Amino acid sequence: MGYYLYRDDGVNGLPTIEINKSNDPAVRNIPTLHSVDLELTEADLGKKFTFKIFAHNREGSVSSKHISYLFATEPETPSLAPVVIKKSTTECYVEY
Repeated sequence: MGYYLYRDDGVNGLPTIEINKSNDPAVRNIPTLHSVDLELTEADLGKKFTFKIFAHNREGSVSSKHISYLFATEPETPSLAPVVIKKSTTECYVEY
């Protein structure tokens, strides 16, 4: 039993890049596998990566649906709180 983990390049949305290598002992033959680490670089910030996993055993294989995540950092806290300038029952103008 084993897994094949794929991702895209952060642009095209088609996960064709294998994250783990063939016969990777950190992924292959571990039926209780729940997570795998993936290293991305600062150049990848702002890209949306698509992932897919294939599980296989001697009887066959099955694949997951695609799932996408945006690779981003947490935004900085605003220096000033927003101030309500004008509000009504249908509008609210805020300055920050």
